[in-house]
Amino acid sequence: QGSKLEVKLTGRVPIDIARREAMKTEKLRFQIIGYVLSAILALIFFRGLVMTLIATLPPAIGVFWTIGMLGFTHERLNSLSMVIMPIILTMIGFTNAAHIVFQFRRELSEGSSAKESMAASMRKLGLPCMLSALTTAAGFASLTVAEANMISDFGRDCAVGTLITFMAVVLLLPLLGLLPFKHKIETEKKSLQLGSAPGKEFFLRFIGLVIKRSKWVVTVSVILTILFGWLTSTLKPDMYLLNQLPDKSESGEALIEADKSLGGIQAIRIVAEWESDDSDPVPIIASIEEMIKEEKLLSQPLSIRGVLSSLPGLGKDLSSRMPLLKRAPPDLIKPLYRPELKKAVVITRIQDLGVAQYTPVYERLENKLKKLKAKHPDYEFGLAGGAVGWGRYVHRMLNDLARSLAAAAIIILIMITIAYRSLRIGLIAMIPNLFPLLACAAVLAAFELPLSLEIVCAFTICLGIAADDAIHFLSRYQAERKNGLNIDQALECSFLRVGQVLIATTVVMLCGLGSVLFSSLPMYRAFTAVACATLSTALIADLIILPALLKLFHNKKV
Repeated sequence: QGSKLEVKLTGRVPIDIARREAMKTEKLRFQIIGYVLSAILALIFFRGLVMTLIATLPPAIGVFWTIGMLGFTHERLNSLSMVIMPIILTMIGFTNAAHIVFQFRRELSEGSSAKESMAASMRKLGLPCMLSALTTAAGFASLTVAEANMISDFGRDCAVGTLITFMAVVLLLPLLGLLPFKHKIETEKKSLQLGSAPGKEFFLRFIGLVIKRSKWVVTVSVILTILFGWLTSTLKPDMYLLNQLPDKSESGEALIEADKSLGGIQAIRIVAEWESDDSDPVPIIASIEEMIKEEKLLSQPLSIRGVLSSLPGLGKDLSSRMPLLKRAPPDLIKPLYRPELKKAVVITRIQDLGVAQYTPVYERLENKLKKLKAKHPDYEFGLAGGAVGWGRYVHRMLNDLARSLAAAAIIILIMITIAYRSLRIGLIAMIPNLFPLLACAAVLAAFELPLSLEIVCAFTICLGIAADDAIHFLSRYQAERKNGLNIDQALECSFLRVGQVLIATTVVMLCGLGSVLFSSLPMYRAFTAVACATLSTALIADLIILPALLKLFHNKKV
């Protein structure tokens, strides 16, 4: 105070504190915003307070049960579980609840009592809802194989939460439907549905066009899926430290300034260790410094040679000044040179340019150190530091997530195949499930955007949710076929009855998740943007591609 100096604090600890403070502030805010938006939209779709409460209360209670159980078991929620998990579980639970409530309302409109209507709804949709919950939980559970604790813990928490939320829905929703609200429910029977005259005509024409042009739809979707898959293969994983910080934070501004003026704040250390007491490490350190100077992305090296060059002495031979180090302050020498341990350290710094840019630099340094080791067998060299460890950690996490995504897709294929006792149905369901993921990944690749940790998490989550929609459509389609309808009639009926629920739940989920787009944390905004885009594309795939595939490839026999 009183000087012209401006001070800003940054570094690993300040960055972690800033991120945690932002999460604490935004956790409750975005949950409230998401729930309020979802409730408003549910009121619009259900056209009544009673039906809205029946559809939204069980999922909310399921989330409370999940958080309570995790707290009871002393589970510590990480950054993903703290903010994203409650919203995701609410949306997943609401999806299943909405299917049951829509069916409940249809049963009521046909003149059945509340008890008969709820029994029929649970009988018809209980199994599809259970299957969708299991496939979603399997998608989350696939994350538990990751070596990174943050990812595995998030996957485990969400998998357990999905099953608990499902239990809350199937236990509480029937009870709510049987409460003495009959007179109010009766007044809501004539609410707006897609089966009403204007909507029915439009949607019948739409699904009729899809059925008529099913060959073209399938051909185009397969070609696009292959193209998107090829583009996805060009994606490069990357991670930035700044993305973990809230916008306009002190730590973030200091980080940017340090990158521009000081070569960065993240340190890389090259450790040299020798065996002989007579070894002179100065020439070896000089060689290491030359390696660092050859890399344009690294800052000027700091080593004991810099200390020696500042000490008095005749000539340019820095080795002759080594005895003078005994008079130097120990705090200055120990971080760089430990003669009693026969170790020396060369320090350089990197900027926050992304993990991908520095991975080849680390590989080149390690190869050069191997050559230096071959010339000087008495020495051992190692590359260390938070930046190196973080880079390798991120790459390992992304590889884990990629494997988890593949495992989730295989598990979902197996579960759908077993549930419907048809490999054909399982394979038919895979294209609509994979199409939205590959489409969004292809957009990232086209705009040369990196594949970050939160984006792969979003893909894994959305795969399970997309599978939910496909399962409900397939269940309705098979039920209509068993009722004696031909393929076209079954597709039309499934589109009208399931389509309205898919549209309603997707819109509610988009608004619930979309509130996080206003987060100050870039990592949350990226997660939400990809999740919303994937869910939107999944709706298109389930209402266009899936019916066309069923028209062409499903068994013609009833």
